[in-house]
Amino acid sequence: MGKKKRDVTRYTDDDDEDYLEPAEEGDDKKSAENGMKLAKVLCALRNQQEEEGSACVPRPEYFETYFEVELPADGLPPRFGIVTACNPGGREASIRFNTEADAELEHYLPRLGWPFFRITGRSLDNRHREPGFGIVTNNLDEILPVSLRLGQEAFFWVEGGVIYCVMVASAGFYRVAFWKDRWIGIPDVS
Repeated sequence: MGKKKRDVTRYTDDDDEDYLEPAEEGDDKKSAENGMKLAKVLCALRNQQEEEGSACVPRPEYFETYFEVELPADGLPPRFGIVTACNPGGREASIRFNTEADAELEHYLPRLGWPFFRITGRSLDNRHREPGFGIVTNNLDEILPVSLRLGQEAFFWVEGGVIYCVMVASAGFYRVAFWKDRWIGIPDVS
């Protein structure tokens, strides 16, 4: 009988509490605890990917993603992460699951204290769409625990007008495209 795989689509501890909790500035103990938990989850992700024979490289569709967004009033931030709660682990989930996961993410983000805005990653032909959020922060390392908490295999990072794909398990960093070439504004419906 094969080894049982750990379910890494929900990151919770044994008490069903949030796996990672925001640490207050200077809270070294909470930061250290989160670091240890992150390391355990990354190890589990790598082990699962090795068992499944998948590599820690982006899927081709990540390089073909376009972003539908109504820019914040003060314009495009100089750097921000893009996360989604849809289709954790790169596996197609039901519409109901994705809708509920997106609502949970929207509820969770204010606890982090960073500005955020709605953004949808999609294919150019609009056949595939994943709602998510742009999270404004100066450090892409702050997006990693959020993406991990959501069970995602990757997230996008935008800096200096360039979109990058960051693989969660390996922290691999891949250039995707210029933002100006992948931004699709939301049409005015008024």
